[in-house]
Amino acid sequence: MCDYFIDLQASLSPEGKGLMKMVAISINPRTELMDGMTKLKPEDAVSFADKLKSIGTKGSAVLTCMEAFDKKHGNEKTKNKTTLTESLLTEMQGEVNCPVGAAIVNLSLANAK
Repeated sequence: MCDYFIDLQASLSPEGKGLMKMVAISINPRTELMDGMTKLKPEDAVSFADKLKSIGTKGSAVLTCMEAFDKKHGNEKTKNKTTLTESLLTEMQGEVNCPVGAAIVNLSLANAK
């Protein structure tokens, strides 16, 4: 699953990557993201925001991956989508090279609550 986030992760500035690491483990990822973006250089913040917006674009690699994951595994672990997402987040947080993926899942979980 983390493979789908590699291109996005590689395209981020070092500060953007650091921010995503913090968002990945934050109890309040939305606040962490917004606060962190205010600390980026203006041009980095714009680029960072554009890259995040592209994730939800129909046909993007990340959105396609998330939809495929939901279809494939939605009934395997649980019928409760929140529980499934929490399980996915825990797995992704344990992966060393997956902070961007974990951050996106953490944000999606926060939005579901």
